[in-house]
Amino acid sequence: MKTKISELNPFNSGRLEHAFVWETIKEFYSKYNKNIKCLDYGGYDGMLMEELIKSNFTKNGVTVDLNLDIINKFKNTVSKYHQMIGIKKGKPLPFKKESFDVITIIGVIEHVHNQKYLLNEIYRILKPNGLIIIAVPGKHLFSFLDFA
Repeated sequence: MKTKISELNPFNSGRLEHAFVWETIKEFYSKYNKNIKCLDYGGYDGMLMEELIKSNFTKNGVTVDLNLDIINKFKNTVSKYHQMIGIKKGKPLPFKKESFDVITIIGVIEHVHNQKYLLNEIYRILKPNGLIIIAVPGKHLFSFLDFA
């Protein structure tokens, strides 16, 4: 599937995986024409969620990450609509069943030991007819350098 990256996309000259996510969520948002609740799993500094909020796709954005130092560093610098939460490896995600319309996992799942557990947790907190976007590194000339 080819996705056209629009001029309005804040990632159009940067991270292509974030540009793809932005375009996909824009389409999902326009389909339902409502404010959607989004979770970025392993979102590190929260940059993706901040752009989704600035684009008015969500006023309910959550970034979770295992790196508590990064969470603590950025949690007080993000929008009031953006929550940054530290999570613990192998523990259930701290959300109720069917909490999110959209969940993104970008460049993270290939580093997760128990992927089945994570995907079951993601499915548990995803609303019916919700959207999961998972991106993993692609094969390229220098793939042999990626030891993950």
